[in-house]
Order: sequence, then structure tokens, then C-alpha cells
Amino acid sequence: MLAVIRTLKLKKPALVGHSIAGVELSSVATINPDSIAGVIYLEAAYPYAFDNGDGPTIKQLQALQGLQPPAPAESDLRTFTALQKWDGEVYGFQLPESEFRQMWDSGPDGQVLKPRAFPGSEMFMTVMKGTTKYARIPVPALAIFAIPHIRETWMNKSTDPHCPCRSRRIFRSSRRHGRKAGESVRRGRTNCARRQAERDALHLCVK
Repeated sequence: MLAVIRTLKLKKPALVGHSIAGVELSSVATINPDSIAGVIYLEAAYPYAFDNGDGPTIKQLQALQGLQPPAPAESDLRTFTALQKWDGEVYGFQLPESEFRQMWDSGPDGQVLKPRAFPGSEMFMTVMKGTTKYARIPVPALAIFAIPHIRETWMNKSTDPHCPCRSRRIFRSSRRHGRKAGESVRRGRTNCARRQAERDALHLCVK
């Protein structure tokens, strides 16, 4: 990140990151705070990116996993267009076809074969289990937490009788952990203003 900033001769840019990219934001802000104007965390200020001991733990976040979305049928893998349509029906929104061409291998006839193995997946677990803690962000920051999360389409359409109950439990926990992480960021700064939109998101604005 710092190499890109230097190579492009950017003058104190504001960095924006989603999810696990929060680690990169905190790292740059800690290593070279004078090189950036600030950081914006989009659902990214969780303990892997900010941990002063007041927020949720990595173990608590990992415990939210459990419900698994359905897998595409053979007919959904005939073409990338079919896979794109299936994915849109499952998750409730449609990604561009180019996204699937990046994530899936295909055969000479255009049939979709299998998901590609990305090195990033291994890096994700390394980061999640890492020992580096960022307890202080020494630059202006904006942390945005999506509260409440919206249940995906497949959850609402699931025929599993246990899915509604389990999804409600997971989303309640997710909401609680998000608020706790937000409060942790707020308390971790000495000069911050807070704005909360109850139904849409929790914004923690740090000046």
C-alpha cells in the first residue's frame, strides 16, 4: 500500500477498506501515519483491525458461522450466465458475470467447473489468528458498522425448519458484536462524535 502511494505520488490519500482490509488500513496508519489523511472502515473495524480489549473477540466472531448457503446444481454450472442467475436468486442481488469468471474455473466448452483456490483464503485465516493488535489508530478515522445485517434471500426461502431460528440467533449476535465493536472504537478515541441511524447503520465519526 505504501509502495503504491509513493509510486503514484499521492499526497495524503484517504484509505477505504471493507472487511479484512481493515487490517491493512490499521497497519498503514500505524506504520506511516503521515502518509495518509485518514482511514475509512466499512464493516472492517473488528478486532483484527482494532482491538483495545473492549470489543468482541475473534473467537466470538468466528462463532457466528454455522448456516451454509445452498450449492449450485449441475444445471446452474452449464454456463456463467446460468451461474450468475442462480447466485442472484440465492443472495438477492446480481453480481457481474466477470466476477464469476474470476472466481471459477471453466472448461473449453464454457461449462463452469469449480471454484478457484485463492491464496487470499489462507491469508484470511492467518490474519484472523494473528497476534498483532492495533489498540490505537493515530489518524482521523470513520468506522461504519452495518447494523442490522439483512438476511440473505436463501435464508428466507430455506425449507430447513431450523434455519429461521438459527438465522435470528446469528443476526442478534452479529448486531450485538457490531455495537460492541463500535463502542470499542468510540472509547478508544479521545475526540469523537457519534451518529447512530438505528435501522440502517452505526456510524462512528472520528475527527
